[in-house]
Amino acid sequence: MRLVIAGAIGGSNVGDSFHRAAKDLGCDSTIVDTRLASKGSRLWRSIHWHLLDHRPCNLTAYNRLLQSELNLRKPDLLLTTGVAPVTGETLRCAQQIKTSTVNFSTDDPWNPTQRSQRFLQTIPLYNKVFTPRRSNLRDFVDAGATSVEFLPFGYDPTLSYRLDVPKSNEFDVLFVGGGDHDRVQILRFLVSHSIKIRIAGDYWPDDLKPLVAGHLSPDEICRLTCEAKVCLVLPRKANRDGHAMRSYEVAAIGCAAIAEDTQDHRELYGDTAIYFRELPDLLTKVQDLLHDRTNQQALEASMRSRMAQRDETYSSRLKTILRHL
Repeated sequence: MRLVIAGAIGGSNVGDSFHRAAKDLGCDSTIVDTRLASKGSRLWRSIHWHLLDHRPCNLTAYNRLLQSELNLRKPDLLLTTGVAPVTGETLRCAQQIKTSTVNFSTDDPWNPTQRSQRFLQTIPLYNKVFTPRRSNLRDFVDAGATSVEFLPFGYDPTLSYRLDVPKSNEFDVLFVGGGDHDRVQILRFLVSHSIKIRIAGDYWPDDLKPLVAGHLSPDEICRLTCEAKVCLVLPRKANRDGHAMRSYEVAAIGCAAIAEDTQDHRELYGDTAIYFRELPDLLTKVQDLLHDRTNQQALEASMRSRMAQRDETYSSRLKTILRHL
């Protein structure tokens, strides 16, 4: 099986995880880094993003490179991730050489911060779209998708793993993710009730920045996760998510999790996590769990046991994609 992947390399990018998964499955895989599509000065990138429909400033050159790889390798599958900087011309090039085309929709393309008419116009050209959110299945159909299916995020064992480290004395609750407005309100509420919080991620307001560790590497996030007494798991409402990539990272590492109550989280965690819907309910459950180390340890052990019995890796997700070729 030969694959060409259009995805970002480095960090916890899904394209890179699919690339490693393909290698693990014995596939001949090449990844063409989508970050090249945005190569240019900061000003030039900003002009294209804000004034030209979120268009990457190096889009044409990137697609020439991607088409060259397709013509050279003639893969069985072109797998793109997210609001991919892949043009209709490139997708038609893949069709001409009998290459199947699949998009794994990491971000909701109807989220105003991601929306691009350029990308939406390419949806009908894909043989199949996989989305980790049930909320936009209908949107893809309405946009002309030939075939669309729900496929949740997974985890990459090289990026999410357990460390034997002591619990931190500096913080109690860890949240990893961007500072979306709804998340900011939740974290502010907990801080106002004297919960010791540590945050890893970007775009947080000034009043919470003293709690922010910044944009960390996957290894650093694993360490923080294992040091935390409680991990807070929140999907992105702007993305209409029922779960997030972080939902699976927490499950893979195995920790005492308090998760927003969604269908996706219930299916993933079962009875190995604690769920909340409203802020007062969240506060009560955080306070109770922080005062019960025995329950923390029980949740950690039960989550690790549950995940040991389930294959939720990106290798499993890639197998599902390949079965549809």
